[in-house]
Amino acid sequence: MWQSGCAVRDVTGERIPIGGTPGFAILNMRCGRSFGDSDQHWLSLSLENITDQPYQIHGSGVLGTGFTARFGYAWVY
Repeated sequence: MWQSGCAVRDVTGERIPIGGTPGFAILNMRCGRSFGDSDQHWLSLSLENITDQPYQIHGSGVLGTGFTARFGYAWVY
């Protein structure tokens, strides 16, 4: 007898839609640049889920974040 490997409560629970979790794709862009004496400063920019599409990791029950922009700075001594 074939078994799916999932517990019965996972297969019948509300977190997993009938037919399984749908696939998804998100668009992210990241860039960074070093500068200064000996390249000791680092700036970065990250744009995540640019299309602001809802998505859910299999079985999590929580939607992923919408559009997110992050700006970063690091000083390497």
